[in-house]
Amino acid sequence: MSPEHRLGADSSLSTVASVTEVVVSGDLQVAKVFVSFFGDARGAEVAFAGLQRLEGYLRSHVGKAMQLRFVPELRFIRDEGAARGDRVMSLLSGLRAVTDADEARQQSESDGDSSGSDVELVTYDSEDDIIGVQNT
Repeated sequence: MSPEHRLGADSSLSTVASVTEVVVSGDLQVAKVFVSFFGDARGAEVAFAGLQRLEGYLRSHVGKAMQLRFVPELRFIRDEGAARGDRVMSLLSGLRAVTDADEARQQSESDGDSSGSDVELVTYDSEDDIIGVQNT
């Protein structure tokens, strides 16, 4: 038996999960647990479902570890902050590539090099992210 299974890990947690924040209600009845997932979308869905299924198990272990008389209900909420941050960084990188290509084209034109073409082909993915720039 692996150490993860001895500690109660479930095989459905196939992606890396990270607790980013916990907010406990004023009456200590409910704890909102914000979780960020790193991996593909399918793995994140499976891991989130696994966390929800393990709520009772995790709640009992939290109660034992903290020696509480009453343990708050755990509500898992997906934190999409990291994914949004990655998307913004991807967009900025694509914009930087377009800007660099434009500056290089302008520099070659100002140097008198007329071998470059004025037409650029910009490739976008399904989410309108720039994935490539090519001078034609």
